[in-house]
Amino acid sequence: MRLDLKRAVDFDRESIRARKLSLLALLSEELEYQKHQGLLYAPILLACGIALYFAMPSEPPIILGGFAVLLSFFMRVFCPPDWRFIGSALILVCAGFFTGQLRTHLVHTPILQVELSPVMVEGTVEEVEDKGEEGARFILSDIHIDDLAAEETPRKIRLSARQDYDVRVGQRIRALSGLNPPSGAVMPGDFDFRQYLYFKGIGAVGFIYKDIEVLERAPPGALTRRVEALRQTIALRVERTMHYPEAGVAMALMIGRKTAIAPGDQEAMRGAGLAHMLAISGLHLGLFSGALFFVLRLALACWPRAALRYPIKKYAAVAAMVGAFIYMLLAGASIPTQRAMLMTGIVFMAIILDRSPISLRLVAFAAFAVLLFFPEALFSASFHMSFAAVTALIAVYDALRPVWTRLHRQAGFMRRTGLYFLGVTLTTVVATIATAPFALLHFHQLAAYSLLGNILAMPLLAFIIMPSILLSLVLMPLHLEALPLMLTEFGVNSILQVAHWVADLPGALIYAGLWPGSAAVCIVLAALCAILMRGRLRLIGLLPLGLALIAFGAYSAPDVLVSPDGNLVAVRGDDGQSLYVSSRTSERFVRESWTEAFGLTDEQVHKWPKEGTEGPVICGETVCRIVMNDQVITYIRSESAIASECASAAVVIADFPLRRLCLQGGENKPEIIDLSRARAEGAHAIWIDKSGDIKVKSSAQASGLRPWSGQ
Repeated sequence: MRLDLKRAVDFDRESIRARKLSLLALLSEELEYQKHQGLLYAPILLACGIALYFAMPSEPPIILGGFAVLLSFFMRVFCPPDWRFIGSALILVCAGFFTGQLRTHLVHTPILQVELSPVMVEGTVEEVEDKGEEGARFILSDIHIDDLAAEETPRKIRLSARQDYDVRVGQRIRALSGLNPPSGAVMPGDFDFRQYLYFKGIGAVGFIYKDIEVLERAPPGALTRRVEALRQTIALRVERTMHYPEAGVAMALMIGRKTAIAPGDQEAMRGAGLAHMLAISGLHLGLFSGALFFVLRLALACWPRAALRYPIKKYAAVAAMVGAFIYMLLAGASIPTQRAMLMTGIVFMAIILDRSPISLRLVAFAAFAVLLFFPEALFSASFHMSFAAVTALIAVYDALRPVWTRLHRQAGFMRRTGLYFLGVTLTTVVATIATAPFALLHFHQLAAYSLLGNILAMPLLAFIIMPSILLSLVLMPLHLEALPLMLTEFGVNSILQVAHWVADLPGALIYAGLWPGSAAVCIVLAALCAILMRGRLRLIGLLPLGLALIAFGAYSAPDVLVSPDGNLVAVRGDDGQSLYVSSRTSERFVRESWTEAFGLTDEQVHKWPKEGTEGPVICGETVCRIVMNDQVITYIRSESAIASECASAAVVIADFPLRRLCLQGGENKPEIIDLSRARAEGAHAIWIDKSGDIKVKSSAQASGLRPWSGQ
């Protein structure tokens, strides 16, 4: 009996050992499939390190990142061969962390701490943005501000003017202005304008009171100023030749300035799913350089001697690469444009080297390079949407390549025409699906008829607008740009008509509320597993997808919001389909941002009454009370109500200093959000759960003590 029992135990052990070996063999076999995919994971690991750096609650010492990189490198060298892939991954994560630190250190700029108004400001014009009927906006460098020490003076400031002064890039100007610190997020965890401006070197924003005095004419300066002056000249030529509002769209497509586009046209383009046409990216750079490539190749092919003796395809690729670089400079060399230029350059380099120009490796290399030099781009909507679209398109067309090639082989004119429109349709569908999560995350809305809009508008952009823009830029030095710009105006006008027609269709926009950031990260991980992984390991993508569903279920939007200046309060309705605000005139931008964030329209936003009840808000002459789950939140209108409200309310809000008065005596110690706290900590969000527990979070808590927080 004992012998049989021993044999049974030994058999079970052998069986378990065999299962372990088989599982390890299976895992090893699956990992073998991923070896050739290693390069594709490099930007993902770098992004993990960057995200870790920006998630830190306070700025870590820069030596920490450098030490982590060195330590991970030594671990990679001395670890066993079978584990070196883990060491390589750790190096990339640490490198991402250190890259974020280094970038923050290199772009450091003092942030204005207090409002200065009025004050005399002097600086050199770095950039002029025409805002159409709203005036102009200037970015100044080499700043001197009266009564402000040099070490406290920002590297750059941004000033707005209500009229378009005749100011040129490179001029030294002086003007009486009002300056403010850059504003933070309109709600905790939302887009941080202060961080965005910090990485542009801008430490203060403001407006000009009086006429600008030009102290020095623009000297022949650096290349960047020469390029900016050329961009301004192009804008003036476009304004003289084309009519408004088409001129504003043309300037966005030619030099990357979207400030002159009519607000109604921007809304229509967004509603029709055509907003991507207004931001110069891979689409525009590809159309521009592609048109230049094919025109030059055709011209060289018409010269028999050159066509027979020289590699004209490669010559055309070099010329198109140079043209794309010039177009990037004219477009302002923003991060999306630089990313597009990098990918375009790799495509033409592949043509020169007789390699395949389109692959996921190209996308991975471009993403790695962008994150290495501009780690802050990881959190931008343009980075998310463009790389999501390109990655999905390459993955889909790689899978369809055999079928697509067979359809194109020996196709006539009609079939090629049909395949073109099929390609536009498929591209739009894939790009829309790939970018939908990011559109909902960043803009809280999605164009329902983007497929229809793109099918109608893309041929106009590809065959009329971009070729005519290319021709106008070539002829502009000869002052012969009028005719191609007229053709550009026709194309832009046609696209605007399409945009307004599609945007006016019933249900053109699908609205969504706030998203948890963790859910977006999980969706991205699931998509990357599906695209990058091979074999059965793709099933790992189901895990982050399940976590995303859990995050959605656990997330709740704030019940009450307080603006960064403390003079605007919003309350979410019980049904989640309405918003009640203390004012419809003050802080209009903040109110519109909140409305968009909750996935609502302007008709669903209601103003608090002077006296009476509106939704969950009950207003009297001196106070407004919000009652939720047996808790009272009070917004004090008059100082005469301080004593009574501080004695009974759970949260007290006021647009004047209140803390010292509210905490004098009394047993009740309410949460106080007054003018002083709002200006110090930014916007506030308040949650009240069903049990009555109150949670308050500020923008300062979300952003932490970082160089761009101004603390």
